[in-house]
Amino acid sequence: MRIGSKGGAEARNDADGAVYRTEKAVERKSGSISTRTRAKIESALNVVKEALKGNDAPAIKKAGEKLNETWQRSRRNLQDGFSESTGEPGTSGGERGKTRDRGAPESTKTGDAPIIDAEVVDEEKIS
Repeated sequence: MRIGSKGGAEARNDADGAVYRTEKAVERKSGSISTRTRAKIESALNVVKEALKGNDAPAIKKAGEKLNETWQRSRRNLQDGFSESTGEPGTSGGERGKTRDRGAPESTKTGDAPIIDAEVVDEEKIS
């Protein structure tokens, strides 16, 4: 597929958008991304940027998809509070999906917010 074709232009636009979104996201999350994760993301970014220099639409599309996969995997790790090397929350870790929920009632599942019993009162109607 040539870049001049509709599919080629779409592949280029998608990859270019993935680069932009990923760079902005990494910039926003810079303090919470481990060195190892940042290296993986930067490697995927460089592959896309190199592919964008050429006219091989399938290569551009594949590189853009790989970048998206790399960022999504990294984002899930950040959301879980884990990094790749230790498996501990807030460090670099391997065991994914497990979190330590200190202070939460045992009746709530990990990741669920505690249930708060509250009532909304419209003070204008009370007066």
